[in-house]
Amino acid sequence: MSIEIKATASLRALLDACLSRHFGVDDPEFHSFIEKNAEYTELSTGEYLVKEGDQTSEVYFLLTGHLRALKNTPTGTVILGEIGRGETIGELALFTGKPRSADVIAIRDSVAVKITREVLEKAIKKKPHVAIKVTRQIIERFEETNNLQNPPTIPVNITFLPITDGVDVDSLTELLAEIRGQKGDDVCLIDNGFITETFGPLDKPDIAFPRGTVSLGISDLELKFDSLYMIADSNDSAWPQTAIHHSDEVVLIADATANPNITELEKELLAAHKNLRVQTTLVLIHPEGTKSPKDTAKWLDDRSVSRHIHIRRNHRPDYERLSRILSGRAIGLVLAGGGARGLTHLGTLAALDEAGLVFDFVGGTSAGAIMGSFAAMDVHGAKIEERTRDIFLNSPFGDITSDYNKIPYLSLIKGQRAHAAMEQNIKDNGYENMDMEDSWKTFFVIASNFTTHKEQVLTRGKMSTNVVASASIPGVMPPTLIDGELIYDGGSFNNFPIDHMRQLGARYIIGVDLLSDKIFKHEMEQAPSSLAALRDRFRPKKKRRYRLPPLPATLLAATVVTSIARQKELREHVDILFQPPTSGITLLDWSKYDEAFQAGKDHALEVLANLDALTLKNFKNTKPN
Repeated sequence: MSIEIKATASLRALLDACLSRHFGVDDPEFHSFIEKNAEYTELSTGEYLVKEGDQTSEVYFLLTGHLRALKNTPTGTVILGEIGRGETIGELALFTGKPRSADVIAIRDSVAVKITREVLEKAIKKKPHVAIKVTRQIIERFEETNNLQNPPTIPVNITFLPITDGVDVDSLTELLAEIRGQKGDDVCLIDNGFITETFGPLDKPDIAFPRGTVSLGISDLELKFDSLYMIADSNDSAWPQTAIHHSDEVVLIADATANPNITELEKELLAAHKNLRVQTTLVLIHPEGTKSPKDTAKWLDDRSVSRHIHIRRNHRPDYERLSRILSGRAIGLVLAGGGARGLTHLGTLAALDEAGLVFDFVGGTSAGAIMGSFAAMDVHGAKIEERTRDIFLNSPFGDITSDYNKIPYLSLIKGQRAHAAMEQNIKDNGYENMDMEDSWKTFFVIASNFTTHKEQVLTRGKMSTNVVASASIPGVMPPTLIDGELIYDGGSFNNFPIDHMRQLGARYIIGVDLLSDKIFKHEMEQAPSSLAALRDRFRPKKKRRYRLPPLPATLLAATVVTSIARQKELREHVDILFQPPTSGITLLDWSKYDEAFQAGKDHALEVLANLDALTLKNFKNTKPN
């Protein structure tokens, strides 16, 4: 049951910061009036702040804790989003008075402050000059929350729970805190020893109302630090249960070489209703020098985890990546489709590596999926050109799209060479029959499901199958069958999946778009016959009369034509955008490897040279690799 509480100095200070940020007003009298008339409410885990359909007209600020928005649908309850410290609930209700559109529930013990419409109106009446500024600020914030630029909710309290032997959680959290400190964050490390020394021995979990000394102490620390890293290092479950109860996220730490079965401790500590379960991340620590993770599916199949992250022991770049992901600073790399023009992606990757820019998640469509597989497997440095040249120029299989069908009943191209090339790529950089979930960096590809008529995001299963599926142009290549469904090139729906990268939790996004803004008009009244066009093709380039694409290229272009408008719109949500020149490179001309690679690299280096150091800092490790 929620209870009204008195405001402490720390709570008032946080509310003051929230008022400045959300209303855009720094007037002390305006703030003072609102603070004196605000209502501070403490909610216990599982308690509702508002219910769908409630006819109320106040705004709430979450000062501590973690809330979740839920929507009831005919098929069940849907999670709409997470609400973290400093965020608001119900801003528009101040103006519209419309019923609440969703339930908002406390995922852990929380403190929210309520400001009624009446209080805000009185505050504005006392200071009429702020009215327009407040209104504009609320509208702007509403627009922000409804576009892809809205940053992910950052977890404040994170519990690190070792689930196997052989992991040094103390050293891990110390390093993560040190990395965050380099970014200006103040992290408090809390283990069972800290609790005993500060609050006395914990005889039983402090998870019930009224809150005990430890629970109140954690809330007070939450107001003083950017993040609390709670280390559940005790064999006694009292502290781990208390830590998890007060967490925004639980990070399971495991030795990747250990038994992947779920432990009884996990079952006990993480037993919660799905609507109340906090985000759970699995971190698998691999021995130094590991070529590639393997059999990750065995860890994931029976666990209810939100995501998993692979790191190599004593490999600092991996710890930097983990730190960014946990602190809401993850960097995503998105590669668009475009056939052989996607070879420019490889030059871009080389330029990013040369400039010291890094990324944590990789997503791509079609050719972007193919090139993205190298990035996801952590192929970098000189190996980028070395390994990819072997696939696209020196492959024993030949040109990956030149195995034409003599009888093109299902497709113009057999697709066998593309499969063989991808399998060889994955075997060289990972292992044979490698799964998507075994890539060093989180990896997804976009495909079009012709059975369900929907866009499909592929994140698990055999990597070579998923990548080829994403690049299987309808009519050009045969479909890929996944679970009995026909899967084709993802460009039909989403050729530049920036939106999915945001949903994955990327705060910053690097995008490589192959779509040209140039419009080429043909100076002819009607298209020539197929025979005339074919004859023209054999003339010297300067003497050709027709500049029409051949059938395979037309089919490839047809797969993305309906998604071009969406692709152009998604560019607006990229933090660093590359648009390498691709003129002269046809959609199926893989022999242009050298030209495309260099064009991509030169363009990327030019773009990066024009960016300021402060922007680039967000895309770099705190220490060189």
